[in-house]
Amino acid sequence: MLLADALQCVIDDYTVKNSTSITTTKLKTRKHLLRIFDGCQDIDTITTAQILVYARTRKNEDAANSSINRELAILSRAYSLNGFLWKKPGVRQWMKLKETPPRRVFVTEDEAVGLIRALPEDLALLVQFIWLTGCRISEARELQWSEIVYERNEICIAGRRCKNGEERVIRLTRDLRTVLLRVIRRHPVYVFTRPNKKPVRNFYKAWHRACRQAGIAGHRVPHDMRRSMARRIVRAGIDRHTGRMLLGHKTEVMFTRYQIEEREDIHNAWERLHR
Repeated sequence: MLLADALQCVIDDYTVKNSTSITTTKLKTRKHLLRIFDGCQDIDTITTAQILVYARTRKNEDAANSSINRELAILSRAYSLNGFLWKKPGVRQWMKLKETPPRRVFVTEDEAVGLIRALPEDLALLVQFIWLTGCRISEARELQWSEIVYERNEICIAGRRCKNGEERVIRLTRDLRTVLLRVIRRHPVYVFTRPNKKPVRNFYKAWHRACRQAGIAGHRVPHDMRRSMARRIVRAGIDRHTGRMLLGHKTEVMFTRYQIEEREDIHNAWERLHR
């Protein structure tokens, strides 16, 4: 089978399963895999040397090891879907490059307040929602009015939109109600929209501009708020199982990856130990 056809099988498989990674898979396939590999090559003739060339090419393009791993995982999936095996020596070792440690950047409450104040109101409400819930950016951007159940005081994000495929339930607290009451209902489906009535998409430029205006040092990204929520959950004394459910993590490993201890946490632990 040609490589291009095998990769299309992966996309088709993810489409049938309503995978949340379908968009990124299409992008990685088109932008990287089919650009560097020959799509007209038989998938079973790909050699170890070609895998190494791919990894080296992407490294030269400043791609992170984690990105290369995700891209080669698509290729591995294409093999398994089409009944092939990684039999060639060395390929398995190169299917998993050593990744950098988890990002250790958080957003404090004071920084969040300053950031929200510096953003335009439509984006400020979205970012405040992310801060209060720890939602993934896509879950918040695509939040729908039908997912807000006022009768039960809940926000029920459909499983098809969650990374782990399971419905996520968020308690509709007083602060969240305040945010939603301030949202101007410009769209019949989506909650958070721009003044042109279109759903919010990429808002990184506005985010970084607001960070500068708020005097926030260092490079911050919206996802840092989700990591900050994990830290707030732990510091509030909520058990790990419940914390995992609050963040929508399917496994303990993923929650542990987010639960990064700061130097302050380590110092406090030593103080408690020697009281």
